[in-house]
Amino acid sequence: MAASVVVTADGKHELSGELPRSQLYNKDLAPTPARLRNWGLYSFLAFWVGCCVVIPSWSLANIGLVFGFDPATSIFVVILGNAIVTVPLLLNSHVGAKYGIPFPVFVRASFGTWGANVAAVLRGIVACGWFGIESWLGGYAMYVLVGILFPGFKDPPVKVDWFVLPGPF
Repeated sequence: MAASVVVTADGKHELSGELPRSQLYNKDLAPTPARLRNWGLYSFLAFWVGCCVVIPSWSLANIGLVFGFDPATSIFVVILGNAIVTVPLLLNSHVGAKYGIPFPVFVRASFGTWGANVAAVLRGIVACGWFGIESWLGGYAMYVLVGILFPGFKDPPVKVDWFVLPGPF
């Protein structure tokens, strides 16, 4: 039986019947059934706020102060930047919310089967970069906090000189 499209009452699209047997089918990339797509407006808003309220955003406001902006302007610029970035993010995520398909399946329409792999890898590289930035900022924040709570932490009385990494470090 071939797959057919069913539109639910809330506007979500779902495939009914069997998915065609294809080398492109993978259960990890299969569409999420409409009954399991239960996020509402609050869930999406909470997710987006969680993505925007991160240490790099706070650092961006601080950079505005370094360049001579007053605090209100710095915060406004960060909020404006997040609002501008939200538009393409919403356009990208709308397909997943409506049809239940993940990003690699969505980009097959634009880049083809093999190009979708390239797009997914590039997206992963960007994610690794952001993970590195946020990890470094979070680690530095912890370092400063521990240094405030324990003043001897920043300048320990005993230096550990015997710990050396093997290899060309």
